[in-house]
Amino acid sequence: MSTRDAILKAADHIDRYPGQYDYCEAVNTPYKPTDRACMVGWIAYFAGEAGGQHCGVRTEIDPTVCDRLLGVGFRVFSDRMYEIRGLWSCPSNAKAAAAGLRIYADRFHPVDLRAAALAGTRAHALVDAYMRAA
Repeated sequence: MSTRDAILKAADHIDRYPGQYDYCEAVNTPYKPTDRACMVGWIAYFAGEAGGQHCGVRTEIDPTVCDRLLGVGFRVFSDRMYEIRGLWSCPSNAKAAAAGLRIYADRFHPVDLRAAALAGTRAHALVDAYMRAA
């Protein structure tokens, strides 16, 4: 799964289950979908990362899930989210966090149009082949 897809799945999950989102106290990746987690935790969960990993600030020697998945440290991720202030003025608000994640995905992990076009072409070819066989 792409990083963008994991971000968008995390946003959807936070929207659907706001009680499972916790910006401050849930600082590890969740083990199961009924656990509580922060934004990075849910991104990691949907990217297939193991539960129980620390999401936040670590050293360069011991990078976090955030570094691996988003390509930036937790502080940079947080700064970027604060720049999105229009919809993410309060990090503890689940609806605002989900909306902020969608903006983050569009801004920092945009759709790869070439890959999408190739996937679309393959999908159309499969549908055409199926329709001819029917």
